[in-house]
Amino acid sequence: MIKAVFFDAIKTLFDPQPSEVGLHKRVLEHITGKTIDEKELEKIIAQAMAETEKLDVVKANGLQQWEYYPNKLAELLGCEIETCKTVGDQLRYETWGNPDNYKLFDDVLPTLKALKERGIYIACVSNEDGWLGKFFDHFEISEYFHFVITSQEVGYEKPDSRIFMQALDMTDFNAGEVLFVGDSLVSDYQGSQSVGMQSLLIDRKHKNHDDRVVTIDNLEKVLEFII
Repeated sequence: MIKAVFFDAIKTLFDPQPSEVGLHKRVLEHITGKTIDEKELEKIIAQAMAETEKLDVVKANGLQQWEYYPNKLAELLGCEIETCKTVGDQLRYETWGNPDNYKLFDDVLPTLKALKERGIYIACVSNEDGWLGKFFDHFEISEYFHFVITSQEVGYEKPDSRIFMQALDMTDFNAGEVLFVGDSLVSDYQGSQSVGMQSLLIDRKHKNHDDRVVTIDNLEKVLEFII
């Protein structure tokens, strides 16, 4: 029986504007003063994200994912090595630290309200830094969440099992009583499964083609799994 739902944050609850690639493009062009091809940027984002989800690579660089990704992205864009961190830091703040660059997905508030009405415990576990908290205040959804924890705060990042276990330790629930919902197959879906949670991949654009993965294309469908 599901008693709690833990959500990822960015691209699960909060929608980058005008799109993930579009937001990156706008911010990077402002930072670098260069025109960036959107299709090429989409490929670079995918490459940087794939490498960022390899925790051994990230840790070998002495960084957390939220630090490594923007630096890697700047490197792949051809920034000089000595400027990659500066560009990465600016990108990190403008892209993930500013809620004005996002909107709440339309399916989020109805889902949160329905879960609360059913008495379901709600929390958020995200690979972000301390800026994330202001998103919940900005979009006026803090009241629905018992807690929000980030990888910066706990020192571990998804899919590392320890961040999921730390979240569980903040509740009285067994792993099997928690449903984890996120947009990343590796960090969210596989990571939460590794500790025994039930898992859902939110796949609004139908990019997943693995039938073994339990997916939903609208967050309100989470309610179908609350039995």
